[in-house]
Amino acid sequence: MQPVGLRAGATSSFNSAAAGVPSPVVPSAGQLVRTVIPRRAADTITPWLPDDEESARRSLEFQGCDIPAAARVSQTRSGTVPAWTAFLLSVSGLFVSAYLSYQHFTDSRTLACSDNGAVNCLKVTTSQWSVIAGVPIAVAGLAFFAAMTLLCAPTRSALELGGLRVIGVVVGTLMVLWLVYVEIFEVKAICLWCSAVHLITVLLLGTVLWWRQSVRADE
Repeated sequence: MQPVGLRAGATSSFNSAAAGVPSPVVPSAGQLVRTVIPRRAADTITPWLPDDEESARRSLEFQGCDIPAAARVSQTRSGTVPAWTAFLLSVSGLFVSAYLSYQHFTDSRTLACSDNGAVNCLKVTTSQWSVIAGVPIAVAGLAFFAAMTLLCAPTRSALELGGLRVIGVVVGTLMVLWLVYVEIFEVKAICLWCSAVHLITVLLLGTVLWWRQSVRADE
């Protein structure tokens, strides 16, 4: 014999179904999570994402975030190494260019470099080619690296500046090639500090292209 309570409950459920009254629906765990967490909550939950990219993507999808949000997290992580490398190269070039700019305005009196033979920094930095259209080459280099430091800053907004980074570093590399030609064939002397700037620029070109390729591979 069934207990009276169970019979009454069964009879009540039967009567409700017969009367056309829908029985209550219990939400699933996924629905509860989607109700609590907004669909575009990537920025607020990113600090708690797992280290594995695939796990991070699944976590975002489970928590109700759209696929582009998960893709942005993957792109950000894949570009972390080239982004920081490009930033550090830009900062290094900024310091060297600042040193050369200071030497330019002080007549290179304290320039730490050889002043005779094939390696002659003083001859290069004080030649007629050290100023173009009234702008010292050292100052132009300083402005270039200041701009690249901002474009290569490891921030979320920098991800959208890939085109400007490529254009900037390509222009800088072309300028470096021209300056190397001037040193070898016009001034006939090499400046080690200038060569350091040239090397940093070429390395920056490779790093920016690497960064761009890493981001494209995740799209």
